[in-house]
Order: sequence, then structure tokens, then C-alpha cells
Amino acid sequence: MESILQAACEGHRRHAVRVAGLGCFPNANRPRILWAGLAGDLRPLEELRKAVDDGFAAVGFDGEDRPFQAHLTIGRVSELNAVGRKELAEAMAGDSERDFGEWELGRVDLMESVLSPQGATYTTLKSIVLESR
Repeated sequence: MESILQAACEGHRRHAVRVAGLGCFPNANRPRILWAGLAGDLRPLEELRKAVDDGFAAVGFDGEDRPFQAHLTIGRVSELNAVGRKELAEAMAGDSERDFGEWELGRVDLMESVLSPQGATYTTLKSIVLESR
């Protein structure tokens, strides 16, 4: 997997994106994933995603069926009652359009997640630094 990811990243350059807006997947009524959106010129990121998907598809891994939505996962929700969902939706609504500033996408990390009753443990298996602009 590491070599596939390394090959897919070759030729891709660092690029700036804006971190803008907050939201939930699948929606505010059933939040499971809390995210910050990415904005600006996302074409380089989309090209990188396509190269990664194509690289893994060539060895039998299916890509994502859903349309690509550039975002940063900032949290996961395991359980919330109705009051908690309402409070979360209200708290995030105030920042749904907020611009958090620019950030440079400079590397791709291959991560492993191991789930346990205590929560997930994440390990970086490989970091690939993208070429300078």
C-alpha cells in the first residue's frame, strides 16, 4: 500500500487551501462526523485524490461511491441524546460559514486505525511530502 500511495503522490505539489465552515455528516439531526470544510482552488486536491483512487483501483480496491467533499474530520460523535444534538447543531451553526484561514496541504499520511472499546488508536504508517510549489 505504501508504494501505491507513494507513486500516486509523485508529481503533486504542495498547495494552499482555505479552511472554511463547519458541518456534520450525515447531517445535524444525526451527527456522526464533525468536519471543517476546505475551500479555494481545490483542483490540485481533487487531482491528488483521483491519482490515489486510480492507484488503489489498479490493485483491486474500490473507490468511494459518494461525490468527493473536501474536508478535515475534526471529531466523531458516538452518542448524543436529543438535547445534545440540538446543542451541537446550535453551536456549529454559528460557524457554518466562518473562514478559519489558509493552510498548506504539504503531505499525505497513510493512517491505520484500530478500534477498541476505549476508542480508536491511530498510527501513521507512512508520510509522503509533496513537492514544493
